[in-house]
Amino acid sequence: MKKSVNWQFKLLYFIGIIAVLCGHSSTIGTPLLFEWFPPYSFQIGLFVFCSGYFSINSRETKISKFIVKQAKKLLLPLLTWNLFYGILVIFLHRLGLPFGGNFNFYNLLIMPFINGHQFYYNLGSWFVTPLFLLQIANMLCYKFLNHMHLKSKTLITFFIGLICGITGGYFSNTGYNQQPYYLAFLRVLCMAPFYEFGVLYRTTLEKKDNLPNLLYFSILFISQLVLVTKYETPITYSLSGCNFSHNVIISYFSGFLAISFWLRVSKILEPIAINSKIISYISNNTYTIMVNHLLGFMMVKLLFAIIAKTTPFFQDFNFISLKEDTSYFYLPNGVSLWFCVYILMGILISLFMQYTFNKLKTFIFKSIKTR
Repeated sequence: MKKSVNWQFKLLYFIGIIAVLCGHSSTIGTPLLFEWFPPYSFQIGLFVFCSGYFSINSRETKISKFIVKQAKKLLLPLLTWNLFYGILVIFLHRLGLPFGGNFNFYNLLIMPFINGHQFYYNLGSWFVTPLFLLQIANMLCYKFLNHMHLKSKTLITFFIGLICGITGGYFSNTGYNQQPYYLAFLRVLCMAPFYEFGVLYRTTLEKKDNLPNLLYFSILFISQLVLVTKYETPITYSLSGCNFSHNVIISYFSGFLAISFWLRVSKILEPIAINSKIISYISNNTYTIMVNHLLGFMMVKLLFAIIAKTTPFFQDFNFISLKEDTSYFYLPNGVSLWFCVYILMGILISLFMQYTFNKLKTFIFKSIKTR
């Protein structure tokens, strides 16, 4: 029997990956109410929420089988892409682009599980290891509570996750996030509230999510307006570095507000998005876009550099910044709408790389079978 497609969550993944790319470039040109809910208030939290939402599909799976399945799904691609970027960085270093670490055992097999920023271009893969560990922790916790025959297991795990997040935020703010091995563990703790929020929504809140749109959005925007007024800016934080510049509890509350906002928006837009091949393809490949989009950004910069070097155009291109500043984005005539081109190319290059990778994998498997 063919499974029905959850188009609401396909839209959520689509929105989430756009937010990630905007967070790594600029929200100018793609506002999407980012003045109210900036990308760094929800972008990774939204993906973790979605992972928690779908996690109950595997609750009755044996833990060993679950670990093997998730390792193949998450860790194997992580190491494969890391090897690719390790080799690529060797050539880019020779071209004068110094970003990324050296090609060695530590960066190939250790750093992906600790920091994830070893080769720069695939730093978006940092989330894979903590998500993998978080999935296992949730599964173990659920099976333990189930073995104890406790009721309200989902509510219990949600509060456990919230306590973990607050604890992780506390230790991060005391400086433990500056140490790589502690950071790897703190990421798991800080992501836990969003994961358990996804589980809670799927099992309990979704069936009650029926407030009229006007009332629903009024509650969200009034709550967010109170926060912005009190703190004079929208609440933002980084789950990658476990950096919380505001109160940790308030940060999670703001993240829940942003996720709740996009949940309802995706629900409203679901009828429009149904059977959209573009939305479906992008949402199905958010992993590879997360990992590869920075290479897409760099390719746009290099294209501008080549044009500036060989033609009279773009003569204000800064070659020194290209080699020294990872946050440098060349904008012709300073027009910020060119950020849209970076975001588009970040997506297209990532999808092309995944398509090429899939073809290569199919070719290799067929070659092995025919021997």
